[in-house]
Amino acid sequence: MIKLHNTNNLNAVKVFLISGSQLQNHINNKILNSLGFEGKYKQSIILPEKNLIYIGLDLRQTKTIDPFYKIDFFEIGAVLGSLIKSTKLTDFQLENSSIELNSKQIIDFALGFSSNLWSFDKYKKKMLTKSTLIIDFF
Repeated sequence: MIKLHNTNNLNAVKVFLISGSQLQNHINNKILNSLGFEGKYKQSIILPEKNLIYIGLDLRQTKTIDPFYKIDFFEIGAVLGSLIKSTKLTDFQLENSSIELNSKQIIDFALGFSSNLWSFDKYKKKMLTKSTLIIDFF
């Protein structure tokens, strides 16, 4: 069973959706830079020793004051689904500062995440433990 939620859970892997400018002030900036993570759009990395996942949102060529302009959160959710397929991680917490809850972005993110995992389960019968997705944002 895979859980994606917004409640504080000490065992959950924290998921950060982060841009390059946010990354500059982030506590794990040096570690992420040394691993080549720059916060580029759909770039992702897992830090298993810290129980953290980062997914980039930065669209550098876009000039706008809206930080989510042209970002497809369905695709970003699918990136998380793809990233965890090779792991045994099952419990995730989307950090509050990433995107606003109760918004279209969070719904698109959850749909992208679940659709990616559904297609994965469809073709990987061995992954029966990951066949259920629970989302408790609402």
